[in-house]
Amino acid sequence: MRIVTIARKPFKGATTANVVEHEAGAFDIDGVRVGEKKRWPSNMLLMHKANCEIVGERKVPTGTAHREKSGGKTIFSETEKKTMPNMTYADEDGMETIPAWECEDGCPVAYMDTGGASRFFKQFGGKSSSK
Repeated sequence: MRIVTIARKPFKGATTANVVEHEAGAFDIDGVRVGEKKRWPSNMLLMHKANCEIVGERKVPTGTAHREKSGGKTIFSETEKKTMPNMTYADEDGMETIPAWECEDGCPVAYMDTGGASRFFKQFGGKSSSK
């Protein structure tokens, strides 16, 4: 298992001012969105073993991100932010369609997917993966 940590020290003022001053500190979030629905990048990536493969799709229950209270000011800025709309990846039936994997014995992703939240994280590796 490889663990990579990306962190940044909190700074005073606006993000753009910090980037201009130090020429670092911003992430290209749009450049790393994942999947067809262009989700935000995961804060954790899961890698299948070499002989795991995608064998189709499956439907899983999903929820809604309630963001009614997302507006207002943040602790880092005096700029007033607009309230974001609620969002979900559910179909009309309230279920989300995700890849169905057939995993080899000992695959850590298969172990995590036995009732866990691994479907929320980017999965890659195996035979059928293109990324």
